[in-house]
Amino acid sequence: MKIEDTKPYIITPISFQDGTTINAKLLMDSGASHGLMLDPATDQRITVPEHVVSSVIGRGLGGEIVGKVGRIKSIEFGSYKLNNAIANFPDPNSYSDSIKIGNVFRNGAVGGEIMSRFTIIFNFPQEEIYIKKNASFKKGFHYNLSGIIVKAKGSQLNVFEVTEVRKLSTADKAGIMAGDIITSINGITTQILTLNHLNGFFNSKPNKKIRLEIERKGQRMRKEFLLEDQI
Repeated sequence: MKIEDTKPYIITPISFQDGTTINAKLLMDSGASHGLMLDPATDQRITVPEHVVSSVIGRGLGGEIVGKVGRIKSIEFGSYKLNNAIANFPDPNSYSDSIKIGNVFRNGAVGGEIMSRFTIIFNFPQEEIYIKKNASFKKGFHYNLSGIIVKAKGSQLNVFEVTEVRKLSTADKAGIMAGDIITSINGITTQILTLNHLNGFFNSKPNKKIRLEIERKGQRMRKEFLLEDQI
């Protein structure tokens, strides 16, 4: 690990579906929910996979970061290798203001979806990290199996509004629309849930049935769909 401008970076091998392997310089961003962010503009060998979905993949100082979401062949994390990990690839110029911090250049970032699979100890003075896989190491990589993006609002942040529905996703086919308020999921009122809990339902596993009660323009509706992996 290298500390630059007070932030931790690693250089680690990443292999792509076309067989290319690069040593990528990545910020270790424990506050990010994504697993891996790679900017193709930083290295011509970083290629976007053929099978992807388009989505809002983050938010920076300049607003929404849009791009593609697909799978890489593998990423090495210490002595461990994670196969078929999901990576976010920002569209050109969408991530340029965030990819450079001060004078520090990087190819992307490792986020919580990968880091949560390990117990990690940071030794900043010695520029070392110690990692050990945990119970989450073998779980599969999935991306937004419902196709729904939700925001929490209200004084208690327990009102959940659908802000985006990915086209051709199972939620889109079920008739979920942006602006819908989710009031219950699988029989549980959303008033007692957090946004993380709600997203946990939406990303649990493929083929899981989701039953929603929503409010749309004052009308109550019920919707059902199965979670589906589109990547």
